[in-house]
Amino acid sequence: MFKSSQIDQFEYTIDLICIEHGLGFQLYNWSHFVRKALNMPEWKGAFNGNKTDLDQRYMSPVAIIKQIISSAMYPKRKFKRTA
Repeated sequence: MFKSSQIDQFEYTIDLICIEHGLGFQLYNWSHFVRKALNMPEWKGAFNGNKTDLDQRYMSPVAIIKQIISSAMYPKRKFKRTA
């Protein structure tokens, strides 16, 4: 059986892989849609303490944009913050 923290790390790593394979904007759109549809701004993951981007089970839209900006895979562009 996997610990909740192991599942958190696995899911977060999968999100990173998606971004590095050029699917960052699709992942961003999906993350934004799901969080808005479920009225769930973030997944609490293994614990409910103060979380950094790395502590989330699934990347937040903000964390996804940070990764896109830092990746050489994507052309440099400015992003507008959406609610």
